[in-house]
Amino acid sequence: MKQETQGVRNWYAIHTYAGYENVVLRNLKQRIDSLGMHDKIFNVIVPVEKKIKIKAGKRVEIEEKTRKLSELYSQGLKDTRFYNIFKSAMIKERAEKRDVHLDAVCRSLEELSKYASGKDIKIGLENRYYYREIPTHDEIGMILNRFQGSNIFYWHDVGHAQIFENLGLAKHIDYLEPNAYRIIGFHLHDIEGTKDHKSPHSGKFDFHILEPYVSNGTLKVLEIHPPATGDDIKRGVAYLNKIFGEGESGESS
Repeated sequence: MKQETQGVRNWYAIHTYAGYENVVLRNLKQRIDSLGMHDKIFNVIVPVEKKIKIKAGKRVEIEEKTRKLSELYSQGLKDTRFYNIFKSAMIKERAEKRDVHLDAVCRSLEELSKYASGKDIKIGLENRYYYREIPTHDEIGMILNRFQGSNIFYWHDVGHAQIFENLGLAKHIDYLEPNAYRIIGFHLHDIEGTKDHKSPHSGKFDFHILEPYVSNGTLKVLEIHPPATGDDIKRGVAYLNKIFGEGESGESS
């Protein structure tokens, strides 16, 4: 965990087991004192935002077909007759069977909301990757309306939303605009076709469309997978900081 003493000071993130953050903080500060490293390590911070992200986890009990639709898309078959028939049948089957599963999600959220409110925790409901999973873009609005005024908010995964747009299942703006005032966080990663979790500025997504929906209190979390390198991630963070008007120590991490 090294800070440069000349030029720009860099932030480094350390992952710990949940619940051990303050122990790690205390140990790091003791080591900094004992090793006399105050000229190299200037600060150690544990985030204290009481917000958690919920992946509803419930799915409509139908055959998983999102990957098949993605394969057809990747083969250049989008908007062909076969693609549209396949997609329409998938949408129809899910709509016919969703209600009982959506009700189960809402009952679970009622219990979670009661518990979280006693801990002063905000809950972020995330949009999903697989079409059979709950919630879709319209179900997010239904759930948030049901819990209007509660501690349940919306967490926007950029990649999932853009893939749904690419596949013709929903418009990206359909997630953002109706839920703008309930967004508490973003998963930020780039997308190309149906491949997500790329470093920002290495795919096709225009992150500028997020600007109107990002405020000072909005959490922004990079969710990047290999083969992205450390340098790729640094370039991605610099690119996002220019868009969102943040400095070197912006919230993107």
